[in-house]
Amino acid sequence: MAYPYMNYNYNYGYNNYNRNLFGYNYSSPVEFCGGYTSVPSQMPVKKTVSTPKIDSTSVTNPVKSKPANPQINDNNNLGNEFIKVARKYSNCAETDGSHLKFCINPTCQYEDPNNEEWCTDFVTYVVKEAYKNQGKTPPEGFGNHDVMSLKNWAIFNKHFIRTNNQPKKAEFIAQNIKPGDIMIINENNYSHTGFVTKIDSNGVIHTIEGNRDDRVKEHSYSPDYPNLSGFIRLTF
Repeated sequence: MAYPYMNYNYNYGYNNYNRNLFGYNYSSPVEFCGGYTSVPSQMPVKKTVSTPKIDSTSVTNPVKSKPANPQINDNNNLGNEFIKVARKYSNCAETDGSHLKFCINPTCQYEDPNNEEWCTDFVTYVVKEAYKNQGKTPPEGFGNHDVMSLKNWAIFNKHFIRTNNQPKKAEFIAQNIKPGDIMIINENNYSHTGFVTKIDSNGVIHTIEGNRDDRVKEHSYSPDYPNLSGFIRLTF
């Protein structure tokens, strides 16, 4: 069953939002001082200062710029925070056991005792740390060690952007996927996930992933990669 992507808007609370959006520079008021002229053998007569008539058709109203949308800025900050935190752990690997810090199960071993499935553990760990750094709480129920469970959570909670059913996949990805989105790959016998770091204009996807060649590592994919299922977006 297809779950079309719906662009739902979630409202969050934002701290430290600067509400002084318009900084106008007003010049000091100009004072027109009336002088006096002397008339012989008479009391001083106050000089009248004429006020020029203003042609209202020549006056234009100042155009105020639109205030920045704090939600867009905040979402960009959160997506960038995902990438920043993920890159902090670059090269954590199975060879020295440094990958174990991400795992929900301390051994990183789940269904297959010989396979340490920790790519989703990594995504979960990074998301929770990034939200904490931003003074926020992750969406309720987010986080799992299993890719398909994470994907199903995203579908149910309207956080999933499906791309495998798009007729012009490269164009769709280039226009709609953003840094900080979470890539979901479904292959024959396994699934994989990681953070988007960049989308090229031709739709090429750049990522940073846990358990990529047994370490935290950056990678890239063609938009036509056949097993690409879609993306989870937490930064609405």
